[in-house]
Amino acid sequence: MKLLMNNKKTCYLIESKNYETTKAKRKELILQNHFENEMINFYDLDATSLENVLEDLDTYSFLTPKKVIVLSNCHFLRSSDIKFSEEEINHLLKYLKNPNSDVLFIMEVSSCDERKKLVKQIKECVNVIQLEVKPWEYCKEIFQGYQIQNTDISLILEYCQNDIDKITKECEKLKLYRMEEKKISREDIENLVIKSMPDINQLSFDFVKAIANKNKVQIFNYYDLLGEYHFEIHSIIGLIESQLRLIYQVMIGRENHLSREDIGKKLNEHPYRVQKTYEFLHLYSEDEIRQMIHRLHELDFKIKSGMLDAKTGFEMFLLSI
Repeated sequence: MKLLMNNKKTCYLIESKNYETTKAKRKELILQNHFENEMINFYDLDATSLENVLEDLDTYSFLTPKKVIVLSNCHFLRSSDIKFSEEEINHLLKYLKNPNSDVLFIMEVSSCDERKKLVKQIKECVNVIQLEVKPWEYCKEIFQGYQIQNTDISLILEYCQNDIDKITKECEKLKLYRMEEKKISREDIENLVIKSMPDINQLSFDFVKAIANKNKVQIFNYYDLLGEYHFEIHSIIGLIESQLRLIYQVMIGRENHLSREDIGKKLNEHPYRVQKTYEFLHLYSEDEIRQMIHRLHELDFKIKSGMLDAKTGFEMFLLSI
């Protein structure tokens, strides 16, 4: 857990991908700031406007001078698609720079886009708390009092794609199912736990890396995984081509002496994705990427024009790598 604290202000920003840990930290902050007996007003930005929140921040309570305002789902801190008026943003920043000490204001978001100017402005004004949850330790803690093999915990994490909220839900389901025996088997996991859709960016990274390394076993393992989630052949071709194009663009950016951050801004890509792409730069030359993209275009054309069966054509392409 990372904390950047300014103890003079009762404004907090909690970054966490897990609802339960966010809720626990929120309760801790309320107790820590001695607001446990005060009124709590909850606002969800998926269901209410920022204007309503701002009005509450500016309004004094009649019955008690103190109150807690919790603002969840602050997606505007991570998505460029969610915008508020300049007047609302200025209003929020003005409050955060000079907050009411009788109001404990807690903002909650899964993560922030650090490239956004607004994120930097807000973080300068509030106490930032970044909660990091380690899936393995978290899962092990949930199963206290139950028997479960370490390899089976790994299977749960694989099925849940390390999504903490998903892990919580599926583990509680397993515990309820084996409440009397207090023993979780691999068969229980395979029968009850719902497999999560893999992170498409990570899957494309791994798939293209296997292709670059010419590792046929890994290539067909990732291919089978994509098939499990009903990806069509043309979608897989598009996935590979998109990743190859990004590698090529990052190569060009590096040749032009751009920093990773500047490359991300220029391509409108998240810095993490650009950082991950650097792992591929030693695996390909520019000519190899151009040739691979050309081959994928030809393959896609032949499949769409009926000259090749999609499955057979694509598998022959993978075997030829």
